[in-house]
Amino acid sequence: LTFYYDFSSPWTYLGNQKINGLLKSLAPIQVSVEWVPVLVGAIFKEIGTPVVPMLEIAAAKRVYGMQDLQDWISDAGRIPYRMPTVFPIRSVSALRVAIVNKSDELRDVIFKAAWADNRDISKDEV
Repeated sequence: LTFYYDFSSPWTYLGNQKINGLLKSLAPIQVSVEWVPVLVGAIFKEIGTPVVPMLEIAAAKRVYGMQDLQDWISDAGRIPYRMPTVFPIRSVSALRVAIVNKSDELRDVIFKAAWADNRDISKDEV
């Protein structure tokens, strides 16, 4: 399974939080995961999408999209989630660290810092 992620995405945070439980539920089938960090902002720029697409869509659709995310988080159970006060998240440095250090623990810590602890992961000291 290839899992593309960016620390700036609440959807990949949610996926990161849920994937281990999902994989355990498949036992005895074993699935290996290739974690691939991607810079979503660069992809958006390349294809001509706004950096934060949710801010460019109609208000009703934006409200629905945020409610949909909240519903998924609620359904997921005890996943801590807090919309960061600094958004969009500049994830370039954190993604570079993830490229060098591929540990699950580090990836989890960075996601948690951004989406549960409201820490600005663009800052080197975080």
